[in-house]
Amino acid sequence: MDNSIIMQWLVETIKNDTWRNFDSLHIDDIDSKYESKKNWLNGGIECLHNANKIIHQLSFKDKKIFLLLSLEGNSEKQGINFNSSDELESQFDETPPSLYVYEDSWSNFIDTLQQGHLISKNILNIDGFDFYHIEYKEEGDLEYRRSIISVID
Repeated sequence: MDNSIIMQWLVETIKNDTWRNFDSLHIDDIDSKYESKKNWLNGGIECLHNANKIIHQLSFKDKKIFLLLSLEGNSEKQGINFNSSDELESQFDETPPSLYVYEDSWSNFIDTLQQGHLISKNILNIDGFDFYHIEYKEEGDLEYRRSIISVID
């Protein structure tokens, strides 16, 4: 994995304040091995872990990183309808996972997590990370938008 891509994105996103507009970095842009869906969950976690180390090295103390995994939408609310990593992976949509920057005090992020549901550690069995299931439908949408947000706990 080329951490210089993550570092460059972090510096530019924070310096230009574009993180507030949800400027993201797709993991397949970090390394081509993450182009395959079978590598998205573990690859996303690896990228999140590395980005977290880099942001601390760069001394951006008020900034943190989260990972967004997009799931297939549905006309009916699905909730947490998976019991393992394999079941979760089968629900990924066509968009590779992305890294985002946030501040602890960023109300958009806080509101999003409060509307989501914390996924039990027993389901994904990935230590050191919290996972939230987010599901919502905006006016005019035909389907519920679904995603998983992961943060380092």
